[in-house]
Amino acid sequence: MLGMLQVRWVREASIAEESRIRASLQRGASQVRAESEEEIRALLSLARLSAGDAAARRWDGIEDNLRFWLDYSRFPRLLRGLYIVRRPPAAEAFAYSRDSRSFSSSKLPADVQSALQTVPAERGEPRAWPSVGLPDDTRLIVIPVYTEGDERTPAPSAIVAILLDAEVIYGTVVPFYMRQNLESYPYRIVEPASGLVLAESEIPPGGGTPEVAVALSDFSATFRSRGEPAPPRDDGGPKLLVDPLLEPWLQRAQGSSGPASFPPERSPDEAEAVLQVFYHGGTIAGAMRRQSAFNMGISLGIIAAFLGSLMALSRLYGRIVRLRTSEQEFVASIGHELRTPISVIQAASENLTRGVVSDPARLPRYAEVIHGQIKRLSGMVESILLYSGLESGAGRKPAVTDIDLPAFISEILRPLEELAGSQGSSLHAVMESLPARIRSDVTALRLIVENLVVNAIRHAGPCAITLAIGRRPFGELRITVEDSGPGIPAREQGRVFEPFFRGEKSVDGQRPGSGLGLHLVRRVATLLGGNVALESPYANLAGIRQNGCRFIAILPIEEAGDG
Repeated sequence: MLGMLQVRWVREASIAEESRIRASLQRGASQVRAESEEEIRALLSLARLSAGDAAARRWDGIEDNLRFWLDYSRFPRLLRGLYIVRRPPAAEAFAYSRDSRSFSSSKLPADVQSALQTVPAERGEPRAWPSVGLPDDTRLIVIPVYTEGDERTPAPSAIVAILLDAEVIYGTVVPFYMRQNLESYPYRIVEPASGLVLAESEIPPGGGTPEVAVALSDFSATFRSRGEPAPPRDDGGPKLLVDPLLEPWLQRAQGSSGPASFPPERSPDEAEAVLQVFYHGGTIAGAMRRQSAFNMGISLGIIAAFLGSLMALSRLYGRIVRLRTSEQEFVASIGHELRTPISVIQAASENLTRGVVSDPARLPRYAEVIHGQIKRLSGMVESILLYSGLESGAGRKPAVTDIDLPAFISEILRPLEELAGSQGSSLHAVMESLPARIRSDVTALRLIVENLVVNAIRHAGPCAITLAIGRRPFGELRITVEDSGPGIPAREQGRVFEPFFRGEKSVDGQRPGSGLGLHLVRRVATLLGGNVALESPYANLAGIRQNGCRFIAILPIEEAGDG
């Protein structure tokens, strides 16, 4: 009976894993399509022109928008050319120059003129148009400009003709988002009608059948004319209006996220191009069969040694539960940590944008607030990236340089003292026969000192904190951080250096933190050839027993000569 149950479990687990992998590939491929379209939507949203500006030959607004796009787009080569064509009574053409970033009167190229002759005169939405007479690697987007309120005139008063580089779309944009969303999965972009391969990565042997096929839009549905003409700025110049279609692209560029709507996916048979994603191990079904056979062998071994395996599984399950709990706590904590500075930055920027702040004397304070919160966000991101690099084995080697130790300590003390004071604590520094100059990694040294002190400020509560730095024999530097707080329970002391671990008091008290600070301190200290230890309770410098914590970091250093 146990064997039958085991076989059934292995089979159902393989089916579930196959479904999960396939669904994950589908989601990733759809996200590649959506984010690739956003790049086109961003350009088209900014290439809008009003009938009044077209009639007056006023290009300041669209020039500012295109300059903004060229400065901030990851793929400026996507734009191959852009023309404004004024319709009768006088058909005129104005070409946009990427070098001067401005429009000038120009003769319309013959191939573009030929393609535009197929555009109908009746009213219609901006859309992609068949690239008649244009090279195969060029896509033409036509944005008609109508006179507002004049429904009797169906023909546009002008059109904006945008030439997109299809080689950039399929050879750069889509592969870029493939790496972001599907990492190392092989892919191929093909034209269904002709079978032409537009772009591909290295397809492994046995990977001839795609697991997922997603239609890449021909961008005829990626743009709809919405929003109103941008109002003038107070100084009379053009003002960039954030179009709803541009918001997801701006949010991604700013590192935030938000709701975004995309056109419905088209059938691969109807699409201009199709993204095919392959499984790097051949096929998912084949990989699952191999995995199922492997699991079956493991299962038979488990049945043969049931008691021992049960104990091992029990320990493994407990470890997985603890890791999952730590990860969930980390996600919840980092989410809370990120929301606070983002909310402050958003509120300050909205006040500045809406003109709520009219007193020029208050502007520096707003700038200081935004700068401080950005610095806080940067610190969180750097900690996470450093942890990720250390865990993957890609962490950098120590960059040893000469350090003016007194100046270094003075520099990092000022902000730490301010932070301690804002939390009701006091920070006292003790220097013990320090060498004037040492050779070490300044970034690593800063991380160790700052994280140990900030940890005491955040978790020890309002108390007295002492930072002691001194030289030890045999070329070692001793960094000690003591606090007079409540200390750490004995049952938690063995885990304080684990990643994502946060004590019960920190969790219950909703104190800020990600659970990475002390882990990074130990990893960096080990990278330098040193170590970090915890004592709680401890005897302070005066020999008096304290219930708080003492963290001791011992680091090897080399004294640097004056020359």
